[in-house]
Amino acid sequence: MYFDSLHALLTMDGHGVYVWVVYLVALAIIALLVVAPVRRRKQVLQQLVAELNRVQPAVVSPSAKEL
Repeated sequence: MYFDSLHALLTMDGHGVYVWVVYLVALAIIALLVVAPVRRRKQVLQQLVAELNRVQPAVVSPSAKEL
């Protein structure tokens, strides 16, 4: 293994703080890129169901209201 101990892996000769911060920022960005579209889709579907209920209340099935 490249590092002799877990401490050496975490500190990386004084550069560990910068490396691990970059990893955390990258993971946060990737998480946002995954979560944001899912949340937006749910919001759009809820808006569409509300619009359909205003226009034609009998057309929307009860299961569509649960989105």
